[in-house]
Amino acid sequence: MTAHDAPPLQQLTASSLYIEYILDYALSRGCDLTGALIELGVTEEQLNDPAARIPLTVEQALLERGIAGTGDPLFGLHMGEQIRPRFMGSLGYASMSSARLRDAITLMLPYQRVTTEFGTTHAAEQADRYVIHWEDAP
Repeated sequence: MTAHDAPPLQQLTASSLYIEYILDYALSRGCDLTGALIELGVTEEQLNDPAARIPLTVEQALLERGIAGTGDPLFGLHMGEQIRPRFMGSLGYASMSSARLRDAITLMLPYQRVTTEFGTTHAAEQADRYVIHWEDAP
């Protein structure tokens, strides 16, 4: 998919499990995003449905509010350091059982859009390295 034929950001989505993780992590840092979630129109039913998709614009708004509410400009990075398998669904548990990081990444790549459609990751062996390349959505 090229930048020309990619869907606009407003049409992309994230997993309800991933949105739940943003809320969970923010709350663990003293930032309750429940009001923002309601304001953004996300229902409890959507959050409780592991198959539900939430607009990426909601994900972005929650991340921005998480940054503002915690005062942590690296909110997303620190959030990623703390993620638990349950917030990635079955894929999270499968990847956590991988013997090597390379195996986990190889397992997850075909399913990466299950979590979020924000970007695309590619990985390949190059000489003595395993190179990971990430592109954000246009």
